[in-house]
Amino acid sequence: MRDLAWAETPDLGPFGQAALALYRLGLAVVPCPSDNGKSVQGAVKGHGEWPRRPPIAWVEKMITKWPTANIGIITSLSNVTIVDPDDPALVEPMLRRFGDTPLITGTPSGGAHLWYRHSGEASSNLRLTEGVAVDIKGRGGSVIVVPPSVRPEGPHAGKPYRFIRGSWDDLERLPPMRADGLRIDARRPSAHHPPPRSGAVAEAVPVRTVKDGHRNTTLFKLALREAPRASSEDALLRSMRGIVAEHFQTGGSNPFTAAEVEKTVASAWRVQEEGRNWVGQEPRVMASAREVEAIAQDPHGSDAMLLLMKLRLVHWQHDTFAVPPKTLAAAPAAPMKIAGWGPQRYRNALGTLMKLDLLEIVHEGGDAPGDARLFRFVGTLPARVQKLDTI
Repeated sequence: MRDLAWAETPDLGPFGQAALALYRLGLAVVPCPSDNGKSVQGAVKGHGEWPRRPPIAWVEKMITKWPTANIGIITSLSNVTIVDPDDPALVEPMLRRFGDTPLITGTPSGGAHLWYRHSGEASSNLRLTEGVAVDIKGRGGSVIVVPPSVRPEGPHAGKPYRFIRGSWDDLERLPPMRADGLRIDARRPSAHHPPPRSGAVAEAVPVRTVKDGHRNTTLFKLALREAPRASSEDALLRSMRGIVAEHFQTGGSNPFTAAEVEKTVASAWRVQEEGRNWVGQEPRVMASAREVEAIAQDPHGSDAMLLLMKLRLVHWQHDTFAVPPKTLAAAPAAPMKIAGWGPQRYRNALGTLMKLDLLEIVHEGGDAPGDARLFRFVGTLPARVQKLDTI
């Protein structure tokens, strides 16, 4: 498992020990000091309205204020959606419904968190719509507590949040949920939706979680995910109409019209027909012709190009990231490991990428053990990566 460079220090709790390391993995970390180590209350306000995760300086400030708190993450800002079944018996049914995942964490009470790549899913409570004790924690400021947190009090005092399957290494290969996972089968009996009377016609139960401002983008992403399984554009349109009917706010002052649905689905089908739909396929990394030409002129250009491709593959969705030359050179295996490279090859390649304004340093590091230098990609880099399987 990846060395996350935190140490068990007596005067630091889970947040103090692990916050910086998990932040560098792309997670939006927050302290959880309240409600028996399960809530951000008292430490963080307004996180449901944050457009992006806070900068690393904010995390460092929180460590000084809440060093012994448990550690949580804001799901959507961490680019993950979590399926949270209360009952362990629901784990397998949820995996069948939403798709398998390499990363499952466990709670002190025996519950589980199933991790998926975020695809715009809103947070929801399946108790209300289906009578199933499962929460979906996605868009809207949802927080989950993560390892190495420990329940401080109560019947499960001293029990840790743990890995049931996988490790933090698996964050980079999380799959999206199945596109139809959040669709409600109106024929499925539940406490809230009992079986229809004999002769009655079951009706769909709309949950309306996709609001104005997200509808076109969300529908396009869902259509791309479904297109490889559709037999025709008409079949894809029928499937998407069903999803819109159940999950989209279609009325109000800015209605989501049938024409918009048809246009969006047609765009997705065109991408599929032209062979440009990479959803569910192997990730692809790209560079522009101008980037290739510029890098080729540098004495360390071949190494710089290889490192750039690795960075875009591994860190394309991260605001900042570490590339520690000594650690990577010595590591037996790591996502950013390049076989045969010593520390100086990493330094030379990084120097070239910074000289060409493809990378920049945002945090010098070196203030404490484990405080690594942090980089970020410069500009929007539209060709950074085509990794549509994550949407």
